Amino acid sequence: PQASAYSVSTITDFNTDDDKIDLTTFSNVAFSNLRMQSVGSNTKVIIDDYNEIILLNVSSNALTSINFIALPALVQPPSIPKNN
Repeated sequence: PQASAYSVSTITDFNTDDDKIDLTTFSNVAFSNLRMQSVGSNTKVIIDDYNEIILLNVSSNALTSINFIALPALVQPPSIPKNN
């Protein structure tokens, strides 16, 4: 099978106090799955094998789960006890 194209998006004006990155179009992505690398004064956010985001002038230490919107696909719903 042919591999998907690699996508790199660059965000030039990301503000860690106000902005959020929407990851809901990706399946099985949670904050804990993201890989972040400092590259000079920028941060590379690796989403999966084919997608990454470069945040210019943003420290990886400044990013938290609050800065991302992800589907709660990796969280199991609570079990509901059955009535006997």
